[in-house]
Amino acid sequence: MPITDTANLVISCKSDAANVENFTNAGERADRKSNQLLKTVAGFASVRVFKRLGDQAVAAYADMSEQLNRFKITYAKVLPDAEKKFAALRKEFDLDRKSAYSMLTATGDMLVGFGMSADNALDYSDKIARLGADLAAYTNYAGGAEGATNALAQAVIGNTRMAKSLGIVIQQDSEEYKKFYEAGKRLYGGNENMARAFAVLQIATNQSKNALGDYARANGTYVNSLQRNKTVTDEFKQALGQNLVPAYQKAIDLQTSLMNVFSKASPETQRFLVLTGGLTTAMLALKT
Repeated sequence: MPITDTANLVISCKSDAANVENFTNAGERADRKSNQLLKTVAGFASVRVFKRLGDQAVAAYADMSEQLNRFKITYAKVLPDAEKKFAALRKEFDLDRKSAYSMLTATGDMLVGFGMSADNALDYSDKIARLGADLAAYTNYAGGAEGATNALAQAVIGNTRMAKSLGIVIQQDSEEYKKFYEAGKRLYGGNENMARAFAVLQIATNQSKNALGDYARANGTYVNSLQRNKTVTDEFKQALGQNLVPAYQKAIDLQTSLMNVFSKASPETQRFLVLTGGLTTAMLALKT
């Protein structure tokens, strides 16, 4: 082969090798950029996920705190006994704090308002809550133990429609209801509201004999595992929310201040902030 041809071949090979190297380097750079982009997107998605979790946690803690305050007010005169029943109810039915507080105040708050003593209201509410938890397990009630207890609490004030979904039928014109109602009036000094509550509990208990103790009997089943998982999840959110509340409160106070400053600013300043996007940027930063 002539020398010129050999030289051309070598040059061509070097050129091809350089092209391959350039192509490889370009591919690697594209790979790095793609990875960086994916990491950025993943990081943004993670921030959004954690923000959503934070919002849920703060809301869960706020709900629990509200029920705790109702619980303390309702049973202020018998708080040590109320706390014992609260602890026992949580343990036996795998309940989170918010649900247990809510179940014990669902009827207790009404009964104390009707004139029932706090200790009697606590005893009655504990029975209703336990019955509600067993009925929820027995009927696989969509609202869970808390929802079932609220349905029974509604029956106390005459709204018996929700109790029917638990298999409880209360007819106020029946002989059974009238018998228990009169017994309740004698027991509670003629108080009609408390007599109605007494009759509802007796009839609901009589119609739920198969359901009594159902949650304990189902211990170890898949449904109970789901309930415990839900309880742990709710407890986690409430605990997380408790720690996030101070930061959220500062952000809310800052947002309130920004809106207040904008509202009190002159029309020219407001227009400037809107046009430059300053206010929008600040608000979005707080909401993200």
